[in-house]
Amino acid sequence: MEIALLTSAFVASVVSGFIPFVNAEVVVAGAAVAAPPGYMIPVILVCSIGQMLAKVALYAGMRWLPERLPAKATKRLERASEKVKKLEQAGLTLVLISAIVGLPPFYLISLAAGAMRINLAGFIVTGTVGRVIRFAIIAYGAVAAGDAIQGTL
Repeated sequence: MEIALLTSAFVASVVSGFIPFVNAEVVVAGAAVAAPPGYMIPVILVCSIGQMLAKVALYAGMRWLPERLPAKATKRLERASEKVKKLEQAGLTLVLISAIVGLPPFYLISLAAGAMRINLAGFIVTGTVGRVIRFAIIAYGAVAAGDAIQGTL
């Protein structure tokens, strides 16, 4: 059961990293509540790694694919990049804040980080640390809420 739960949480986290409408927080909370005792940390790590795999793919797409885009898409990307340049000073700090808080959306920050060519290793480390913090808060909060609800029934 534990392997199936962790595998499902991982796959759902990867999908949620690409499709913003698939809520990673719900995946983390559900997996944490469903996990047997002692599996909280593996759930947090699996979900964080799954999310970061998707975010690194988004980053890579914006960093290395623009040369292959049609001219119209390249112009739009250049206009968007000009707006994002204002955020360049914040760099990895913005990646960390977004990965923890979710504002600005980590999906968009991942794309912007690739477009701005922020250091890939820094992006991976900072984003992963942020996701682990966020998902730990959500996982432990969901389990605590479940325990509190069960205690009142």
